[in-house]
Amino acid sequence: MSNHSDSISCRSQAQAHREESKVKQARDSNGCFRARHGHAAKPTSIYMIWHEMIERCRNPNNKAYPNYGGRGITVCKRWLKFENFLTDMGEHPVGLSIDRINNNGNYEPSNCRWATRSEQMINSRNAKLVTWNGVTKTIKGWAQYLGTHGTMLSRSARINKIKVEDVVLSILKARPDGR
Repeated sequence: MSNHSDSISCRSQAQAHREESKVKQARDSNGCFRARHGHAAKPTSIYMIWHEMIERCRNPNNKAYPNYGGRGITVCKRWLKFENFLTDMGEHPVGLSIDRINNNGNYEPSNCRWATRSEQMINSRNAKLVTWNGVTKTIKGWAQYLGTHGTMLSRSARINKIKVEDVVLSILKARPDGR
C-alpha cells in the first residue's frame, strides 16, 4: 500500500503507511485477525468485502486495480473506516455482493447497493444492452425471453458477420406479435 501516489488518492505516503500498519497490527502472531469493530477474531464476509473494495481501489499491486483504482474509482473518505461502511451498508446479505449503481461512480453510500450476480452483469461496463419496444435487456435476458441461449445468438452473429444485438433485433422484428 505504501506505493500509492498523491495523484491516485488524496492521502500522503505517510497516511498510507500508517493505514497499512494498522491492518498488520490487527492480526495476531498466527496471522489471524484479532477481534475488531465488534466482529469475530476470524474476518467476516462483510469485513472481507470492505477490505477487498479498499484494495482494488487503492493498491496498484492488486490484480483488480486496473479496473477500479486505475480507472479513477475511489472509496469515499467515510468508508475508509470499516465501522462506517458497516453502518451504511449493513451486514452482507447471503447471495448478494456490493454493486456500484453507476458503474463509473465511486464506492459511496449513494452509489452502492447489495445486488445479485445477474443484476451486476447487467450493470457492467461490457454488458451489451438491446432495447426493443421500450424494453431494455442484456443479450442473455433477450435469449431467455426468446427461449434460446446467448451462445446461440452469438454463434448466429459470427456466422452472419453481424453484431449480436442485430441478431436479437432481427428475431424480435420477425415475430408475428412483434414482441
